[in-house]
Amino acid sequence: ANANANANANAAAADARVKGAAFFVASAMLQRKLASSVSTMDVFAAFAVMCREYVERTRAFKEAVPSGVPAPRITRADARRVHLSNKVDAVLTSPPYPAVYDYLRSRDPPV
Repeated sequence: ANANANANANAAAADARVKGAAFFVASAMLQRKLASSVSTMDVFAAFAVMCREYVERTRAFKEAVPSGVPAPRITRADARRVHLSNKVDAVLTSPPYPAVYDYLRSRDPPV
């Protein structure tokens, strides 16, 4: 029973990650559409192109991280209430703005 509960929890977590990535890709696709002068779009083809670009840039970013770099610790909380006990190298607080800012195209140089 415990193994089944773990499998269900893992599946739910994977499903949430897929939904988040799909939302990010769809938002970037919408932002590009709004910024372009093209009046029509094959939505499925555009989504597939954006997915491939997202996967490729994620892979390239992962490969660019030197070996031995510790995994990040991600805390989702109100920054005013987070108490850290260890040294911190970076704090990112800016939320993503889907469909407003094209994160995939704005990186210079591209990752």
